Amino acid sequence: MKRVAIPAVVLILAGLAFWWFSPTQVLKRRTAAFIDTARVPVSMSDLGRSARGRHLADYFAPRIEVESPENLAHEVGRTFTRDEAAALYSGVARYCREVSITDLEFVSVGSKNEEARVVFTADTIVDLPNRRPVDGLVTVESRWRKIEGDWLLEAFEWTESARP
Repeated sequence: MKRVAIPAVVLILAGLAFWWFSPTQVLKRRTAAFIDTARVPVSMSDLGRSARGRHLADYFAPRIEVESPENLAHEVGRTFTRDEAAALYSGVARYCREVSITDLEFVSVGSKNEEARVVFTADTIVDLPNRRPVDGLVTVESRWRKIEGDWLLEAFEWTESARP
C-alpha cells in the first residue's frame, strides 16, 4: 500500500503546485489582491487613505494606460507613470467617502509569454462628494506584463452598466 500511496501523494502535490503557480491562478490572485488594496471603506483613517496609492503602486507597471468611460475621460487622463497613478489614487482615496468593490467575477484570463489579459466584473461604488457616483456593475479589461518576475498592471479600461 505504501508503494502506491507515496507516489500518489507526490503526484497530487505536484499537480496542485502546477495549478497554484500557473499564470492563470497567479493573475487571478494578483487581480483580487489589487482590488482588495483599492478598496476604501467609510471607516478608514486619513492616514490609511493617504497610503492607498502607495500600496497600489506595487501592482503598477512603470507606465499605465487608462481608458475610462467617456463622461470621465477628460478628468481621469490617459497615460500615467507609476508614481503619478499612485498619487492620483491617494488623492481620490482622501477625497471620496468610500470605494466599494465587491462580487469580483473573472470573465477571462489569458496569458502568452510575458503578457496577459484579465477581464473581470465587479459591483462598484465610488462615492465622491459633489459628483455623480460610480455606482453599478463595472467590467474591466486589464493588461498585465511580467516584469522582473512580477505581474504588473500596464493598462485597463472599464465600462459601467446599471445593476439588473
